[in-house]
Amino acid sequence: MTSAWVAVLSQGTPAAAWPAGTFCTVTPVWRNAPPGTRADSKQHESSQLCDADSGLESALILRRTSARKKKRCDLELQSLCPKLCLGNNTIDSVTSAQALRGCTVIQGNLIIKIRGGNNIAAELEASLGQIEEITGYLTVRRAYALVSLSFLRKLRVIKGEHLEADTYSFYALDNQNLRELWDWTKHNLTIQRGRTFFHYNSKLCMSEIKKMVAITGADSRNQKNDIAGRTNGDQASCETKLLKFTTIKTTFNMIMLKWETFWPSDFRDLLGFMVLYKEAPYRNVTEFDGQDACGSNSWTIADVDPPSRPTDGKKAENPKHLIRPLKPWTQYAIMVKTQLSASDEAPGARSQERDHLRLDQRIQSLCASGPHLLLQLLLSDHLEVETSHQPQRQHHPLPGHLSETA
Repeated sequence: MTSAWVAVLSQGTPAAAWPAGTFCTVTPVWRNAPPGTRADSKQHESSQLCDADSGLESALILRRTSARKKKRCDLELQSLCPKLCLGNNTIDSVTSAQALRGCTVIQGNLIIKIRGGNNIAAELEASLGQIEEITGYLTVRRAYALVSLSFLRKLRVIKGEHLEADTYSFYALDNQNLRELWDWTKHNLTIQRGRTFFHYNSKLCMSEIKKMVAITGADSRNQKNDIAGRTNGDQASCETKLLKFTTIKTTFNMIMLKWETFWPSDFRDLLGFMVLYKEAPYRNVTEFDGQDACGSNSWTIADVDPPSRPTDGKKAENPKHLIRPLKPWTQYAIMVKTQLSASDEAPGARSQERDHLRLDQRIQSLCASGPHLLLQLLLSDHLEVETSHQPQRQHHPLPGHLSETA
């Protein structure tokens, strides 16, 4: 009677090659054994693994891998190894940001005043995107290159142990292009001590500031003059309407979109629509991710003409656009915005940017096999998606067939 341990790492590393100090409980699978043979479990000694070179912390976990309830051990990424960075850290260039790459805790203060450079948004996210905690304060002052703070993707706590001007744990002054802080539907931030300061952020709407103050818990501590109503958002279009997608059709390399039409009070103000899309490895994507005031933009933009109007003697129809070619097995974020002529009386409209589609290379052969599609539609709440339980068919759709979700 022979036995084989189903204890192999996902990379194919045999159990004998596990690093010292690892563990996983596995059950042996007995080959050619008489019925009723009992398989005893075995545990390997262990602890978490921390790779000093990559800064990644992993663990061996036990998985059931099939309907036969077989078990195996997989090496799974758990989190980043904690990395503390001390002192007052001033970010005024890409180089200074790179000095904090991999930091998860700023033991001190973070001061951002970057004014220019190449590919600023992507560089800041790569260098500062793992910061989870700031023990002191966060200051963003005259950072003309920034349109969003979403590059601080994992920031969850500002403790305020040290305060700007002995008063403020979050301080935003004279950021001419800052339009968004974070996507508050997906980001949670707590300010434990201190007040917030917002002055002369001309494109940052007051609604965005109020969301942050309420969510972070700083509202009860703030005073009247901490936030200026006249100098924040005074050059922004802060009133927008929500565009809703009505239909999404997908293949392994295309997306067909339809959305509700939008007409301003003077229809001549509508120049058209912009369809924005990009690969989205993360799900908490916002419009300003990958953008900066120096021209960098990670979104691909397609222009769409306004649809026919009923008054033109034609039937009213919703605008639509076909996005192609796309990469199979890739998650995408999509968004639609209006493009209006310069008019003070023409509020714009936009869809929510939280719509994600993951394209499956084999969708053309799977779309007839019921609800268990590898195609994932991770859509925002304003679009309800249903997958019908249809009986399995004997034929497969031709490549390029559009599978509809509406």
